[in-house]
Amino acid sequence: PCERAPSSPLARITPGSSAAGSSKRRRPDSGGDSVLVSRLCDYPVRGWVVEGPSLAAMAQVVGEASQAMQAANMPHNMLIAECGSRVFLWPQRYAERQARGEVPEHLLDIGVNPAVWEISGHMVLKRAQDYAEFTEASAWELLAAVSLSEEQLAAAEGMLFGVGGAASPHGFTPHVDSSAGKAASAAVAEHGLGGKAMAAGAAAVACSS
Repeated sequence: PCERAPSSPLARITPGSSAAGSSKRRRPDSGGDSVLVSRLCDYPVRGWVVEGPSLAAMAQVVGEASQAMQAANMPHNMLIAECGSRVFLWPQRYAERQARGEVPEHLLDIGVNPAVWEISGHMVLKRAQDYAEFTEASAWELLAAVSLSEEQLAAAEGMLFGVGGAASPHGFTPHVDSSAGKAASAAVAEHGLGGKAMAAGAAAVACSS
């Protein structure tokens, strides 16, 4: 399950004390009361884990990221774990790939539309055949069909967390009718998160266990 996956520090964010979108980013090794955002590594669905000492701070950071993805029309799933001390967040493309006919028939035959429970590593199977034959490799293949590409995830990290040079130095404002919300939508379209080709300019984060 995702709780056991290794992670690589991506950014520390100190939420602003007033309006949403006033978060200040810090270096990954910074301390204080900031919230740590890390990228999941060695996991079939690319995403992030958010950790911090303050539930209020974590809620603001995760809430801003979720609202920005909603404004950008980016489907995503969230798992709150360990009594709220860790929050896992995954942008995903399964429905888009399914609509385009890009999901192999043998995966569609399983009849599982991966959502947060499956994405977090807790598989629910509907057919006795799948229950008998399902392996770790089968689960990995199914969940990999959900994931953004490496380049798309890097672009999302720039938009949401201000890393890789794709976001404003002042963070983002996640309201749909704001200029930053519109910019987020434009960034998603430009980088292919809505289905267009990805520009390869965003920096990737090296993950190692």
